Amino acid sequence: MDKLNDLRKQIDVIDSQLIQVLSERLKVVDEVGKIKKKLGLKPLDPARWKLVLEKNLRQAESLGLRKEFIKKILDTIHEEALLVEK
Repeated sequence: MDKLNDLRKQIDVIDSQLIQVLSERLKVVDEVGKIKKKLGLKPLDPARWKLVLEKNLRQAESLGLRKEFIKKILDTIHEEALLVEK
């Protein structure tokens, strides 16, 4: 049971790190949005999103993660980023 509790504690730490990284990412997205607004650019850049998605899906696959799983996560993050940029 100690092993199970130790593993759960590790998961809790990793979850906290994920939340922190997402917060940092959205702060950067907010800055990107400000720059795009000044330049008169739209929040969505389809070509950029395609490159980002492809790069991250390749990395996920190389780490043994299911592409479908990572795509869902990235799509959700991207949707939130677009809201922040607006």
